[in-house]
Amino acid sequence: MSFWGRFFVSLVCVVVYLLSQVYFGESVFSVAVIPAIITGWLLGAYAGALAGLVAFAFHVVWQWVSGEGIAWNWLDVFATIAWVVAGVLAGGLAKAHLALQRQLELQRQAEDSWHETHRELRELIAELERRNEEVMLLNDFSSRLQSSLTVEEVYKVLRQAVSELLPDCPGALFVAKPGKAFEMVEYWGGSIVSREEFYPDDCLALKRWRTYYVSDPETSLRCQHLSVHVPTYACVPLIAREDICGLLFIQGSAYPLDRHYEYLVSTIAEKAALTIKNLELTLKLQMQATRDGLTGLYNYRYLVEALEREIRRAERHHLTFGVLMLDLDCFKEINDTYGHAAGDAVLCEFGRLLQSCVRSEDIACRYGGDEFVLVLTGASLEASLTKADQILKGFEMLSVKFNRHSIQPGTVSIGVAVYPDHGSNVQELLLAADLALYRAKNMGRGKAMPAQKPV
Repeated sequence: MSFWGRFFVSLVCVVVYLLSQVYFGESVFSVAVIPAIITGWLLGAYAGALAGLVAFAFHVVWQWVSGEGIAWNWLDVFATIAWVVAGVLAGGLAKAHLALQRQLELQRQAEDSWHETHRELRELIAELERRNEEVMLLNDFSSRLQSSLTVEEVYKVLRQAVSELLPDCPGALFVAKPGKAFEMVEYWGGSIVSREEFYPDDCLALKRWRTYYVSDPETSLRCQHLSVHVPTYACVPLIAREDICGLLFIQGSAYPLDRHYEYLVSTIAEKAALTIKNLELTLKLQMQATRDGLTGLYNYRYLVEALEREIRRAERHHLTFGVLMLDLDCFKEINDTYGHAAGDAVLCEFGRLLQSCVRSEDIACRYGGDEFVLVLTGASLEASLTKADQILKGFEMLSVKFNRHSIQPGTVSIGVAVYPDHGSNVQELLLAADLALYRAKNMGRGKAMPAQKPV
C-alpha cells in the first residue's frame, strides 16, 4: 500500500475514534495515545504522525462548528503532541521490526543459496573427477593400443577398457570372419544373451552402419542375434576405412540410459577399429615382404635374414643346423604338358608337403622358380639326411588334381649342408647345398646328397 493509502486508512480510524470522544465527552489526553500507537505500529510512523495532526485540526474545527468555540488548552496541545510522538515512535519500532525480519529473511535466503551453490559445486567436482577418470582411461587405452602388436592383443585391451568403463554391464566382442559371419572372440561380465556367431543381416547396427541401442524393448526393434530377451542393450560397430571389422555388444540398464557413455564407447570402438585395420595392413605388408605369394612359404629375402640370425645363434651356443636345397626334377615337363597353371598347382602342393614335414621352429622357403630351401634348427648332418629321405618318400606319393587330370610330379633332388661343417656364412652354406643338389641330379635325380667339406 502507498503512503497516501496508509494515511487515509489511519485518518479514518482516528476520525472515527475522535467522533466517539466528542459524543461521549472523553478527554483527548486520556484516549489519544492508544490509537496513535496502534495506527503508527500498523501503518508506519509518518502516516500515524500525519493522521494525529489532522485529527487535532479536526478537533479544533469541530469545536468551532458546533458553536462551542475554539476552546482548547495546553493540555490538549500536549496530548496531541504526545499522540504524534507516540505514533512516530511506534511506527519507527514497527519499521525496525520489519527491517529486522527482512534482514533475517535475506540471511536465510543467502544461507539457502549458499547451501544450493555448495551442493552444485560438489556435484560439479564429482562430475569433473568422473570426466578426468574417463580421460585417463581413454589415454591409457590409446597407449595400450599403440603398444599392441597383434589383433588378439587389441581384443584384450578393448575388453579391459569397456569392462572398466561399464563394470556392471556384461559385454562381448565379435569380429568379422572370411565367410562374412561375425564370431565372438572376447566376452566379460557374465553370461551373454547373443549367439556366438551370426551374420550381418541379424544385427541392426551392422545393417545401418551405426550404433544401435535399445532402452525400451516394447517399442524398439530387437536384433535377431539375441537368443534371450534382454531389457536394454547396445550394438556398436567397429568401422574403419569404410569397412566393418567387428562389433561391440553391451547389455545392461546403465549404458543405454546415458548418451555420454555412448560417446565414450563409440570413441573406444573407433580407436580399436583403426588399430585393428592398421595391424591387418601391417601384417599384409609383412606377408608380402617375407612370404611367397604362390606357395605361402617364406621368400628369399626372409631366408637370408633367417640364416644370418641362425648363424649368430648357433655360434653363440655352439650349435649346428641343417640347410636343405630342393629342386623339382620334372617341373619343366609339367609346364610344357599341362600348362603353367598346372605347374603352379604342383608348386603349391609341394609347399604344403614341406610345411607338413618341418617343425614349428624350422623355416621353409621358396628359393626361386622350382627350387626350395629348408633350414632345420639344431639339426646334425644325420638328422638333416633323415628329414631329406622323409621328404623324398612323401613326394613320391604326391598326386596333384588339376582340371580332371591327376599329375604325378615325378621326383625331387635334395642337397644337404650343415653349419659349421660346410660353411660359416650364408653364401657358403647356400653354395654348398646347391653344389650337393647338382651332385644329386647328376647321380640320377630323386636323391639326397650331403655337401662336401671345403678343402
